[in-house]
Amino acid sequence: MCVAGVCVDPGLDEDMDGVNAAADCDDTNGAIGRMAERVCTGPCGAGVEQCSDGVWGACSAPTECDCSDGDAPRTIACPGCGTQTQVCMGGVWVDDGACETSGDGCNPGETRGGAPCGMCGMAQEICDLSCTWQEGSCEGESGECAPGDIDTDMESCGGCGTGTRTRTRSCSATCSWGSYGSWGTCDPGTGSGECSPGETETQSQACGDCGRQTRTRTCDSGCSWGAWSSWGSCSGQGPCSPGATSNCTGDRSGSGCVHRVCSSSCEWSSCQLKPGNACDWYTDDGRGGSRYRCCGGGSWQFCLSTCQWSTQCAACSGCGC
Repeated sequence: MCVAGVCVDPGLDEDMDGVNAAADCDDTNGAIGRMAERVCTGPCGAGVEQCSDGVWGACSAPTECDCSDGDAPRTIACPGCGTQTQVCMGGVWVDDGACETSGDGCNPGETRGGAPCGMCGMAQEICDLSCTWQEGSCEGESGECAPGDIDTDMESCGGCGTGTRTRTRSCSATCSWGSYGSWGTCDPGTGSGECSPGETETQSQACGDCGRQTRTRTCDSGCSWGAWSSWGSCSGQGPCSPGATSNCTGDRSGSGCVHRVCSSSCEWSSCQLKPGNACDWYTDDGRGGSRYRCCGGGSWQFCLSTCQWSTQCAACSGCGC
């Protein structure tokens, strides 16, 4: 291709701005890339021409040179996508005021730094052909990650390494990775290993009246469970069998009116009347024939050795009744 009257390779980048000559509006100027705008001159005055991807458009310079005093003002293009008003004075068009730009007032191809981006880089904004700033590429990235990025590490775990577990780390505000956190729980996945070598598992079941017995199995080197062992001895059955009865202990051990009953949890109950008995001939401190109850004001009745209340309601004095 011809550049400034010289044939050049379109793939070259003479000004080292990252744009090949085929798309560069001026490959001898590193400040000019794919878009540009410049003033051009025609036989009747100045105008503007724009370049996109290395191709320059027509010059917008006016084509009418003559004018007469009193002609209506005219407008022509000026840099920054602007318009310039001209009036006729002495048969010549002259500028009236300054160029009025449009858009953001920038020049096509012009660049400026924007917000932080990527791995501690700076977003480069570029002025487009409508003279408006547009977000461009992220330049000057110097970090190893973008702030807020999450990196996940994974390793094998579980029975014979058939499961997986993960840990994570976060990218800091300075675009560098922090330390990894702790490993998560092992996900066994769908691998063939069902356990870890040497791992044991225990089962238990009820036995006897209130006891339990256990058995175990061990994971072998192939990550498979071995056979269950035999059930162990029955333990924790308690001092009695549910529903069994016995004499009371302590001061009421000699009483035939009461007994203890073994509960469903194989534990002895407190002393309670035997079925059919109305009272205990023994008092709580072991005195026979001394248990009584009030049967009206100033009257009492005693528990007989038959474990029934007497039918006679006898008068008493100072008995508290």
